[in-house]
This record gives sequence, structure tokens and C-alpha cells, in this order.
Amino acid sequence: MNWIWITLTVIGLFLARSIWRIVRYLPRARHDISKLRADDLTNFAAECEGTFAAKFQIDLSTKSSDEALAAIDQGLRQKNAWESFRERGQPTWRYAMVTGSYLGELVRKETGAGWEFSAGNPPALKLQRGDASFTADPFERILKHHIHGMDGDLTAWFTTIRVVTRRIHQEGTTN
Repeated sequence: MNWIWITLTVIGLFLARSIWRIVRYLPRARHDISKLRADDLTNFAAECEGTFAAKFQIDLSTKSSDEALAAIDQGLRQKNAWESFRERGQPTWRYAMVTGSYLGELVRKETGAGWEFSAGNPPALKLQRGDASFTADPFERILKHHIHGMDGDLTAWFTTIRVVTRRIHQEGTTN
């Protein structure tokens, strides 16, 4: 009977530790990401390509948007993949800054959206045509992907943005 209580205690401690890390992790990550500026995004996007080439042997620069998204989706699923994006002493969420910048640049180039910077918030992509607009946060998508993402969810997110963008472009031309 004691082994049941010991097992339940160990499981409980593990769950409590996991929840505590998530509760502390996300606000700190969002705070650091909110400090990013335009030059940082360009540099991090280039670093993402370099990291994928060096650590995962994947050349993102030669891939279509869909192929690059699939490669990032799979690359980030590898055990401790986020460690490839940081040096000792850097925060574990640095991977979100690097891959989020790359993901955002893919969206920006394909949709014509622009980066929007507001104090205290992570950079976001905004597309405005007439009364129609959308805002997308690639950093939040990467953080959510890390915590509870499923295979293909980056591609699904990007596909949704494409559909919304087409509608905005259509509505923007009719206004």
C-alpha cells in the first residue's frame, strides 16, 4: 500500500513542477519577446536559417514556405530542440525569439503584413486593407507549439493566415 502513496506523491510532484515551470515560463518569455525590435527580428530570422542548417542539416533558404514550416514543425519536435538556439546562460525561450522571427518573416513576405511594435507586447504582424484587418503573433504560436502543439499545427496556423489574408485583400479592393 505504501508504494501506491509513494508513486502518487512522485507523480504529484512531477505535475506540480511542470505546472510551476509553465506558469513562470510564459510571462517571462513574453516579457523578453516584447523587447524585440525590427533589427532583432531580421537577425533572429537569419539565425534560424543558420541554426537549422548547422544543427538539423536543413537548408530553409531553399525551401518553399510550406516546406520550411513543415521542417520547423518537425525540427522543434526533436527532444530538447530548443537547446540548439541558445548558448549557456541564455533563457530557454530564446528558441521562440529565433523561430518566431523566422515564422513572422515568412508571413510578412507572403501576405504583405507589417510588423507592429507596441510597448509591453511582443511584436505582431498586422495587415490592414480598408476596414478589414488581422493581427498575428508568431511568437505566441511558437510558445504554444512548444507547450502543447501537435504535428502540423504551424502549417495549419499559416494556412489560416493565408485564407484570412485573401479575404482581407478581396474586401480591401471592394471598399
